[in-house]
Amino acid sequence: MGGRFERTKPDSTLFQFQPDGGITPMPLHAASSLVSELGPLAEVLSRTQFSTIIIEEPEAHLHLEAQMAMARACARLVSSGVRVVVTTHSDTFLQYLNNLMMLHDHPRREEFMRRWDLSEEDVIDPANALGYEFECPDGSTVVKDMTKGAAGFEPATMNSLLRDLTLMTRDLLADQDDEE
Repeated sequence: MGGRFERTKPDSTLFQFQPDGGITPMPLHAASSLVSELGPLAEVLSRTQFSTIIIEEPEAHLHLEAQMAMARACARLVSSGVRVVVTTHSDTFLQYLNNLMMLHDHPRREEFMRRWDLSEEDVIDPANALGYEFECPDGSTVVKDMTKGAAGFEPATMNSLLRDLTLMTRDLLADQDDEE
């Protein structure tokens, strides 16, 4: 995050952020959303042991690279014995979790771990991962087990939207090519 969290007073429950190289700490509301969203989580995790942690949309307000780092942090929590429950709308976050699961039994695991600078704590055992999708077919919510294949979780609703977006982009680009 490029800095550290400090209590505003020794026994306070209020925190501020001290940027690396900065002269003055800033209140969290003045910090970037990455800092204000992840800072409190990092602070709590550094001071307390949990058996289960629930994180709603851990990818929220994060750049794609930071989403990957967050997925890796979740994997490390799981490796340390913490049960991690997340909700997400991010195909990038989910794909990175899928990649960490695919790595578990991959024949070139060691090579890929070196290439992508991963450690054993980053790898997710697919047998320990569950996924659920929430669908709203007729105004009610239906919770379904998410299909998990060799490539990890296969979110039907997310995949159909990504397919439609890809088809739309392809059609628009093809139409541009036709006009030229």
